[in-house]
Amino acid sequence: MSVEDRIYEELIKLVRIPSVTDSGGEVEIARHIYDSLKKERYFMEHPGHLNMVPGPDCHRHSVVALVRSSLNVPDTVLFIGHLDVVGADVYGDLADKAFDPEALMQVMASRPMDGQARADLESGNWIFGQGVMDMKCGVALELDLLKEFARDPSLFGVNVVVDLVFGEEGSSQGMISSLPLLANLAEREGLNFIGAINTEPADAGLPGASGPGYF
Repeated sequence: MSVEDRIYEELIKLVRIPSVTDSGGEVEIARHIYDSLKKERYFMEHPGHLNMVPGPDCHRHSVVALVRSSLNVPDTVLFIGHLDVVGADVYGDLADKAFDPEALMQVMASRPMDGQARADLESGNWIFGQGVMDMKCGVALELDLLKEFARDPSLFGVNVVVDLVFGEEGSSQGMISSLPLLANLAEREGLNFIGAINTEPADAGLPGASGPGYF
């Protein structure tokens, strides 16, 4: 399976979990990711490098995973992302399809829409669905990179930590509650965080506009 197909497959799985902030879906998606990672041989051999970090309610959890480079270096890059999404009320009568991109796009094909939207839908270059951009595509990218590195820790000259948090769309309790674990991990493993990457996309705000676009 190609990298693109792997990421697409994981993206669809993630979007199909309706992880609306403060809902049971947030619990489900963290468990899905944790269970997927713990099957990797690396985490079987290093169980302390994979953690479910409870929030204040002890119900929702963030997932923090470390893969150490086989080069035995302290330098570490932190990848961050959030697992929750806002509700799908804006989809109106399509709300029941909002968390299934493939079903949603099939229904949308029979609905009237303006020319640009129709062109985007029919191009095959766009994926529609709640949470696709904000930010489950970024989460799928991080997970694929982490698993690839776990299978060959010689790939990078740095260690990688991924912190996938709940509650970003609320009060960022997931990020706040995972900070002590990150600090403890750094001290215990001798990690030196040299940078952080957030795979949530953004743009300059208008089609074709120049300006600060970033990931």
